[in-house]
Amino acid sequence: MSYETTTKKGPVDTRDLREDRAQLLDTARELLDKSAPSATDVTTARRKAEEARALSLEIDRTEIRNDGLRDEYAASMGGGTTGGTGRYFRNVEDGKIIRAISHGESYRSAVNVPETSMSVGRLIRATASGDWRGAEAEHREYSQGTSAAGGYLLTPSMSARIIDLARAKSVLSAAGATTIPMMTEEMRVALVESDPVAHWTGENQEIEESSGTFGSIQLRARAIGVYVTASLELIRNVTDVESMIETTIAAALGLALDESALNGAGNNESPTGLLHSDRVSAYAVSAAISHDKLLKAARVLWNNNVEPQSMIFDGNLRCAIASLKDGDGNYSVGPAEISRLTGHMSTQVSSTDSNNTMYLGDFSNVVFGIRNQIEIEVSGVADDVFRKKQVAIRGLLFADFAVCRSNDVVKLTAISGTTS
Repeated sequence: MSYETTTKKGPVDTRDLREDRAQLLDTARELLDKSAPSATDVTTARRKAEEARALSLEIDRTEIRNDGLRDEYAASMGGGTTGGTGRYFRNVEDGKIIRAISHGESYRSAVNVPETSMSVGRLIRATASGDWRGAEAEHREYSQGTSAAGGYLLTPSMSARIIDLARAKSVLSAAGATTIPMMTEEMRVALVESDPVAHWTGENQEIEESSGTFGSIQLRARAIGVYVTASLELIRNVTDVESMIETTIAAALGLALDESALNGAGNNESPTGLLHSDRVSAYAVSAAISHDKLLKAARVLWNNNVEPQSMIFDGNLRCAIASLKDGDGNYSVGPAEISRLTGHMSTQVSSTDSNNTMYLGDFSNVVFGIRNQIEIEVSGVADDVFRKKQVAIRGLLFADFAVCRSNDVVKLTAISGTTS
């Protein structure tokens, strides 16, 4: 991750960059709109689109830098930051500070792009039906997001809108996971492998060496895709189809974020999720769930100076925990150490498969890295949708996931008796 400007300069006006991007994309569209574009025309159009995409990234980087300068100035004057309550991460490759955001905070505000009234649902509906009435703003703007593949590279504001909707649907985000905006395809952030220990020392005595270790982790934007089909009749005739499409795509992307973050195998296509991470502690329940077992799992965290905040479980375990009773057969809320925890239910974890898993911990050092780049493609001929009078919609989000501090989360395994 790199920036071409330095923190000694003031905020940079991006209007010229935006005008250059629009010109590049206008040229690309003119070449592709020819009745019979040549191979050279297609190649040139793709090059122009890629140059425009690079400018979009430069605009995003510049706007993030502008926001950071305002935050740094506010901090130097003794005030708080202007961009929210999220923590800061340092990119170890260039030393730049990146403001992360928590659940409920706006990704759009973090990347400093304006709010938009345009709708991805309207864009898809108009593209599929050919009827741009009511979508004039999208019609004017869509060329600024045309990709070489024939879909749409959504504008920064429209991308951020979908990302915020997807994050709102993420259970892991709600449990406390942090989101880091990624300005490039790869970035490296610092992590704590183990905490250092301080020691008392006398005059002229050596300070005992601590066992604490620090490291870094590489975030690499990987594609998360959603593919749905809808009938042409639905697209053309249903009144609220626009909001339904937008919400459905965002929810599917949020679910996919959770799936990879919880269960990812750590190969080229997916990150290493909590299930397979060696930075996650483990506690074998080897019995039915109980308040005693939850306390013993929490003890694993307490012994690492970690105070758990949340639990993530499936519907079966939610029912099993809520059904726990005291000696008189009355429902029990359990000890305060457990009852104060926030529970989050996800279909991406299971207490009935071979993993028999739930999670307990402080998830704030569990991070999503998300690029402000959403690709949408609409097709009436993909697969067999043409024959079925349907429209195929594909959405791509680019993100990664990492556990940035060891032993902040404990994985409970070998849980029995959750289906009775």
